[in-house]
Amino acid sequence: MTSNPFVRAPHAQSRFELLLKIASGGMGTVYLGQQRGAAGFQRLVAIKRAHPHLLEDASIVKTLVMEAHLASLVRHPNVVGVIDVEDAAGELLLVMEYVEGASLSEVNAAPRRLPIGMAIRIILDACEGLQALHSARDDEGAPLGMVHRDVSPQNILIGMDGLARIADLGIARAYAMHTSTSVVRGKPGYLAPEYLRSGRATPRTDVFALGVVAWETLTRQRLARTALETDAADPSMIAPPSAFRAAIPQAVDDAILKAIERSPQNRYATVRDFAEALEEAARPALEGPQPSSRVYVAQYISDVFGPKLRARRDMLRESTPASGVEIAFDELEVPDATPSSMPTKNLKRELESATTAPVPAPPRSRIVKTAAAGVVVLVVAALALSTALGIAQMRSEPSELGASPANSSHL
Repeated sequence: MTSNPFVRAPHAQSRFELLLKIASGGMGTVYLGQQRGAAGFQRLVAIKRAHPHLLEDASIVKTLVMEAHLASLVRHPNVVGVIDVEDAAGELLLVMEYVEGASLSEVNAAPRRLPIGMAIRIILDACEGLQALHSARDDEGAPLGMVHRDVSPQNILIGMDGLARIADLGIARAYAMHTSTSVVRGKPGYLAPEYLRSGRATPRTDVFALGVVAWETLTRQRLARTALETDAADPSMIAPPSAFRAAIPQAVDDAILKAIERSPQNRYATVRDFAEALEEAARPALEGPQPSSRVYVAQYISDVFGPKLRARRDMLRESTPASGVEIAFDELEVPDATPSSMPTKNLKRELESATTAPVPAPPRSRIVKTAAAGVVVLVVAALALSTALGIAQMRSEPSELGASPANSSHL
């Protein structure tokens, strides 16, 4: 491929156009693309293009297509949906929903760390997505028995709407199917010990991986592989998250450490069990005076990654005149903060403690100055009169905004 970041249709008959490279990994390259249809229909999508060397093995192609079809049956707000698979002209394209935002790996590397409540909200969203995968059924109602096998920060995407989603379902598969040890998939550091030994994944395998993700998201540290993958290792080798962040409740420590037990029998049986334990343990953080709602997560993504996303939009718009492709985006906006839904007490202190580097000031939302009685005064424009009532508009900044792609799904 040339140095030009923009590419076009993989073949003349394709309904998809590859516009901009986003990421690359062991299984293929992810592009921001466009789906075309009848009557001028078009929409932005994320397209995973399998590496050519993988397509030389017919069994690999068959497996990838089968797993993508299974993944397409999972429909949930916390899952990046698989829209289509295109296998033609020597190309294999996995077409997914495009999530404009950032991956959790990008969030964890950002100069501002997430407040505890926000980090837990993202993990709970990821739990919802994984549970949807594990409990998915086919069109006749039969359980699919699927597991992800590659849960990692790169495969959790947080959109501009503040919602976290599980991505890269293209390698998910039914755990009842045979999987040889030679095709263990996933990223080092997130693979459960029993999966490394046998090559067979179960829902507890994904619980383990998400527990590691939770530990790393709260601490902003990498969890040493030797503490995870060696059966003979002392469990005390794994420090609780509160050792790196004293404000984390001990109950949250306990919930996460149970998720990453090396023995699968000692872990939570399901992701839902993990979510329930974590939510109960973190209730003070989720309900207390600190940012934890998705509105704050959305604001964080806008503040930290908005410039990068706007630059990507500009690149696409500059590239489209020659091809005649029109790129339509929603506005990069987030819901306004309202006093009734967003607590403010002590949040400025939480934000300051979470900040490790200067960042752009968050956008200010408009509010109407209220009268002493709390009644909103509307501007009345009198064309025939020389006197008009005016009200000043203020822009308020919610001080509790959280610290710290783009479908950035890595393979």
